[in-house]
Amino acid sequence: KKSPLPAVLIVLLLVAAAIAAVVLLLNRDDTDPTSSDDPTDATSRTSRSATRETTPTTETTPTTPTTTAAETVTVNADDYLGRDRFDVEAELQRMGLVVRLFEDENPGGETQDTVSGLEPTGELLVGDPIDLHYWGAAAPETTPTTETTPPTDPTATDTGLTDATEGG
Repeated sequence: KKSPLPAVLIVLLLVAAAIAAVVLLLNRDDTDPTSSDDPTDATSRTSRSATRETTPTTETTPTTPTTTAAETVTVNADDYLGRDRFDVEAELQRMGLVVRLFEDENPGGETQDTVSGLEPTGELLVGDPIDLHYWGAAAPETTPTTETTPPTDPTATDTGLTDATEGG
């Protein structure tokens, strides 16, 4: 009687090959502008992928220092103080910064939703967080209250209830 082990191994190898094929198909480079679904182009696409995988990362190494220098922005707090927080938030996001909002307590006299501060400032890298502080709503003004006592009626006298309870 033959062992089923060789048949099981063949099935496992076929399953592994199918999984590998799916992974390769899902990870293929679709951003290549010359790629197409034409089967005659598959050979050149495969050879480009093989060439890319066997060569060292010479394509990305030289570009790393130049992109770091180009990804800095300058933030001067004076350019933003007193401006509408929504406008400033949008502008900082367009510069590539990650804006974190902090509402400051308004002591009164400050316009709600205007920028009260930015941290950090100066040279920042694109993608860096920046804290945008803005004035919240002003606290409602409280008028000093005086304690009111019920008016006293000089004509009011005892109702007699105390007499009735005392005389019992």
